[in-house]
Amino acid sequence: MRRGIHAAPCRRAGSVQAPRFVHAHRLVRRWLSANGRASARHAHRRLVQPWALGFLPNGDILITERGGRLRLVPDGRLASAHIGGLPPVDTRTQDGLVDLALHPRFAQNQILYFTY
Repeated sequence: MRRGIHAAPCRRAGSVQAPRFVHAHRLVRRWLSANGRASARHAHRRLVQPWALGFLPNGDILITERGGRLRLVPDGRLASAHIGGLPPVDTRTQDGLVDLALHPRFAQNQILYFTY
């Protein structure tokens, strides 16, 4: 069986900025919520214009970079190489690789949808 992520591009209708990715580096803020304590920390500085997050069934994270790269964060550490196979992305205006969504049955079919 061939393993991998199948990407299905979609043109976007509008631009929505995703929240910044946070992980266990420099502490930014702590607060209490109704569900307990929370904290935010600065993430990986090697990301270039991170835009959207996708959480994989195994706990790994996918991150889009506006310039057209798709990055993987397995076990809380940014993988050194980006995920290849994406189409060229136009970044001349407000365009770029922006949002992503996992197919509802991603664990079975590895289909990933993204907008650019």
